[in-house]
This record gives sequence, C-alpha cells and structure tokens, in this order.
Amino acid sequence: IDLFLGKHTRIHYDTDILVLRRDQNLLYEHLHDWQLHKAHSGTLTRIESGDFLEEIGDVWCRSGDDKPWAFQVMLMNTQSDNWVYKRCPEIRGPISEIGFQTADGIPYLKPAIQLLYKAKSETIEKDRHDFEHASAHLNSAERLWLMDGLRQQFGEGHGWIDYLEVIGDESP
Repeated sequence: IDLFLGKHTRIHYDTDILVLRRDQNLLYEHLHDWQLHKAHSGTLTRIESGDFLEEIGDVWCRSGDDKPWAFQVMLMNTQSDNWVYKRCPEIRGPISEIGFQTADGIPYLKPAIQLLYKAKSETIEKDRHDFEHASAHLNSAERLWLMDGLRQQFGEGHGWIDYLEVIGDESP
C-alpha cells in the first residue's frame, strides 16, 4: 500500500512477499541457506526438503535459529494464467495484471487486490489503516472491483462496502 501511495503511512514490522504457489520450489532454491517455516493453525513448522505446500499459504523466513523472522512469503494459488483468491476462488484475474511497479522497478500487488486480502470479518487496525489511506486513491473501476469482491466474500456485511459506496465515483 505504501508503495502505491508513494509514502510511508505506518510502521511496518515485516516485509511480505508474494510468490505464486506453483513457483515455491524456486523460492526454496533461492533461500536454501535460510530457515523456512510453514504457518498453520497458529504454529510454525520447519519446511523439510522436498515439501510442496498445497494448502498452506504462509512461509516465515529467517537466516538462523537465533535470528529474528526477516520476512513472510505468501503463496498465491493459480489456475492456468490466472491468480485465484484463496478465500473465494470465484474471484480471480490474469497474473499479468496482478500488480504495478514503482519508478524504481519495485513490483507490488495492485492495491484493490491487497485490500481484498486485508478485509476480514474482524479487520485488524493496521489493515483498517491501509484501507483508509488507499481506498480514496483507487479509481472508479478499482473501487467497483473491490466492492464486488467484498460482496462475494461477505455478502452485504462488510463496513468497507458502505465506505466505498459513499466515495462513489470521486476521482483520486
């Protein structure tokens, strides 16, 4: 979100990296000297050589036993040339259109997709903060896409839908 906005809006305690699930073995090759742990049901378990995570979506990474967690990798499902949203598989889109790049060439996930991932039935404060800062900068098509995704996931029951409807067709 901060890359999209071009400024820091809050403190970030970690870095999240998105990797297509089908490419996770490339991740393991590049991080062969790192400790990689899969997150499942509130516990972290070391990933063993040859593991391929079919369902688990989060991998925590650190450079050694006594080192802090350096970053988190989120594995995104795909089908053919489309990414697939993990909580509602009907929501999907072309992998080629999943993100943007900063002027310095840093890739980042499109903010409407990121906000959909941040939306939960009980949204935590940092995600609410990101929504409040980014939503007003979405264009009309992005806001409509996000509202549709929220409705598919939550029906009519998410506060972000109401807010997006209020800002309506205002241009960023």
